[in-house]
Amino acid sequence: MARYAEGDKVRIRKTGLVCTVVDVRPSADQQTAYTVESDTQNAAGGYGGIWPLFDCAEDELEPAE
Repeated sequence: MARYAEGDKVRIRKTGLVCTVVDVRPSADQQTAYTVESDTQNAAGGYGGIWPLFDCAEDELEPAE
């Protein structure tokens, strides 16, 4: 079962970037994979438009306080 749901605010542990979960799906190894959208415009390391997206495993995320 997924720890986070679409719309949840999370922080990427490695970068500290606060994001919003926009997609939750099973990954190839039967874990939960997340696509999160940056709350910061033009954040480095993502893909997409001015609000970059990041693909993350559950253990790469933590709740944003």
